[in-house]
This record gives sequence, C-alpha cells and structure tokens, in this order.
Amino acid sequence: MAHRLAGRYAGRGEPLDDLRQVAALALVRAVDRYDAGRGVPFAGYAAPTIIGALKRHFRDSAWGMRVPRSSQELLLALRPAVTDLTHLHGRAPTAAELAEHLRIDIGALHAAKQAAQAYRLPSLNEPLDDPTPLNASTSSARSTRVTPASTIT
Repeated sequence: MAHRLAGRYAGRGEPLDDLRQVAALALVRAVDRYDAGRGVPFAGYAAPTIIGALKRHFRDSAWGMRVPRSSQELLLALRPAVTDLTHLHGRAPTAAELAEHLRIDIGALHAAKQAAQAYRLPSLNEPLDDPTPLNASTSSARSTRVTPASTIT
C-alpha cells in the first residue's frame, strides 16, 4: 500500500526511493497508532496517514530553500487560475488579471513567482555555458558569474 501511494507522487521532483521511504515510515507510524476499537478499517486509517506524510515531505523538504507556506499555496493556485483565464480570454492572462482573479495584490503574485525558482536550485558543480574563469583578462571586476567548483584551485 505504501509503495503504491508513493508512486502517485512520482515524477514531481523527488526521487521515488525517497518517497517510498517516507511512505514506509508513515505506514509504520499508522500501525503503531491504529486503534481497532474505533471500528475503522486499517486501510481507511493508513491511507490518509501515508498521503499526509507524503504531502508534508513535499511541503517541508522538497524546496531548495525555505519558502513561506502562503507562497507555496499561492503557487498551487496559480496554474488553475492561468488555465481558467486563458480559456476565458483566449490569451495568456496578464499579471494584473491573475492578481485580481486570485484576490491578491500584484506584489504577492510576483513574490510567489520568484519563490517558484527556489524549488530546485541549480548545483554549484553544474557547468556554466561560459566556462571563462572570473580572473580571465576579459572579465571585469563587476562580473557576477560563478566559477564552477572544478576550476577553483
């Protein structure tokens, strides 16, 4: 049961093995906390427990850095709002239209869009498109490029 429920969340940015481990631990917790005296079938108790643990895992540890829960929830509401407004207007919605539809100010919308970039941060070991080191004669003192770890001595 735990593996099947973990499989529902596969392909969302977290390795399946990690999701299975979270689900298996939640299953163990469900076994420990289950009270047969309440008359609820075990599966009816365990499934919500496992799903809740998986959702908490995504909320708490899948983000590359700490993002407020309100921004995370706004990001979840953003995709359906874009779809609704695109169908309504026949074009991609503007930021002002999205903010009005979601009943938020435009600053909160921009903050949520910026927060989305924190879900998966790029690796510091990832090669750059332009591997020229910062101390090369063509770079200026104001350059903001990051030197890959492999070129640092």
